[in-house]
Amino acid sequence: MYGLELLKKGIIWRIGSGSQVRIWRDPWIPRGRSLRVTSRQGRCRLRWVSELLDIDGKDWDFDKLARLFNPADADAIAKIKLPARVSEDFLAWHPEKTGLFSVSSAYNLGLSLQNDQTQEASSEAADGERKIWGLVWNGLKLCREALPTRRAKFIRKMETSALCTLCDREAETGFHATVACPQAKCLRKAMREHWHLPEERLFEYTGPVWLLLLLDICSEEQRDLVKLLLWKAWAVHNNITHQSGPLSILESVHSLLALQAPLSLSRFGDGQVSGWKPPPQGYYKVNVDGSYVAQIGEAGVGVIIRDSLGGVILTAWRVVFRCSGAVEAEARACVEGLRLAAQWAQGPVILESDCARIVGTLQKKEDSWSIVQVKRECNSVANNLAHLARRNVHSAVWLGQAPACATVLIKSDCNLPSS
Repeated sequence: MYGLELLKKGIIWRIGSGSQVRIWRDPWIPRGRSLRVTSRQGRCRLRWVSELLDIDGKDWDFDKLARLFNPADADAIAKIKLPARVSEDFLAWHPEKTGLFSVSSAYNLGLSLQNDQTQEASSEAADGERKIWGLVWNGLKLCREALPTRRAKFIRKMETSALCTLCDREAETGFHATVACPQAKCLRKAMREHWHLPEERLFEYTGPVWLLLLLDICSEEQRDLVKLLLWKAWAVHNNITHQSGPLSILESVHSLLALQAPLSLSRFGDGQVSGWKPPPQGYYKVNVDGSYVAQIGEAGVGVIIRDSLGGVILTAWRVVFRCSGAVEAEARACVEGLRLAAQWAQGPVILESDCARIVGTLQKKEDSWSIVQVKRECNSVANNLAHLARRNVHSAVWLGQAPACATVLIKSDCNLPSS
């Protein structure tokens, strides 16, 4: 994809008055790749974005958004901030935060679109969930130095220097960006608190096949974790370089732990299987989780409450509109779990979440209630319910039972002691 066609993929309208932007045809929604409305127009006669504003023209008419668009579109539109003063709509370059076109961002966009085309058959699951291996490379690009690093662009005379812009110490090669750069090292150190990774001395450059040699000495479980970690290190490196997307180590750790779940990695280096454990006798355990997809802005929360025998007190899921991110989704899940526990749990409660940031903030003894951080595989039922809420745009509470999609997980993760 070259020239004008590539330019069209990155152009977006920035909304001022909305009088020049067509609702159903123009690219004006700032999110991922789908910049246009995905909802069906049906019999709607509204044509211009200005018709979606309130009477004063200073904010969105949220009732109209909810009526005309699907939840993903309505949520994305509601997040668009309108200017305080009346101004004209204008065209901007979406891949750059500044809105100004750059050759490097166009190059990255072209590569990204090309990868999407080659992986089109396998990158999307039937239910719309992006498959994990559509995100994690198989290592060939990294081994072949085929990633769009500064060194690669410097060789093609697209950059004036090959030095890494993050550390300014050495050339930005694939190995440097994913392993040797201080940012990558910090991420790797943080993940060692959660994952059993190979020893640090093994992350060294031994030649063009360094990655293959590293993966060769890993166990099957470690191999998946290493590939996932290197992919995330590259993504964060790019986010910082281009000033887009999550930048912090904490957010990256949370993202990796969430991405680990679809891989079904329940075994770690010590060979022990980790799963849900029942609470002490007389206690109730509340497992909560949030699901958030940044590309489309969809979010949902899941809750399951069980007693000391593993009996299901209730299962619940709720769709979340206008969610700002994964951390908010996890916080909403905790609030929903505590609200339901206060109503239906007749005794002391243990709240479990796999979000370290939320647990760290809330962890405070209050009477007979406690909050505990657990690994993702110990929270599989709540995670499944959160995805159910987000996918179906639906909320529900079932007393004493669970939906079919969760019953198998409840039976498999309930490691009750034998009597």
